[in-house]
Amino acid sequence: MRYACCTLRPIVPGSAEGFGVKRFVRRIVGLALVAMGAFATTAWTEEFDAEGDRIHVHDGIVFFGFVKDTNGASVSDAKVAVAASGRDAVITYTNSIGAYRANLGQDVDANAIVISCEKAGFKQVRAFRRTAPSARMQTLIETECTLMAEQ
Repeated sequence: MRYACCTLRPIVPGSAEGFGVKRFVRRIVGLALVAMGAFATTAWTEEFDAEGDRIHVHDGIVFFGFVKDTNGASVSDAKVAVAASGRDAVITYTNSIGAYRANLGQDVDANAIVISCEKAGFKQVRAFRRTAPSARMQTLIETECTLMAEQ
């Protein structure tokens, strides 16, 4: 037989007295799920990435990748220049995990693009472009840039 807290009265199964806490917890959990669902829907419709930056949708070739040092650690706030012949370079900066993304128009030849990266105290060692397995993926081009600390 179960007893109510701090009294010696037995709890009668089916009575509301013993289930008040369960109802309260269920309501709180339900409200939390509704709030999370509303927030997730808002974040999804607003098109934010994982770091809270707005995602801009553009047509054309997208260059993306990471900037790392020679030890493999990510380099944040590095300047990345995506240059096409006959155009001004598109300048972007890496985020906290060393990732960058730059969008170019559709009339750009992907093979004529030169990507360079720089940051104070570092010099560029290489820029490695990963090729896409199919022609369909030529609108997304990944390039990893490696920097070495100057001494």
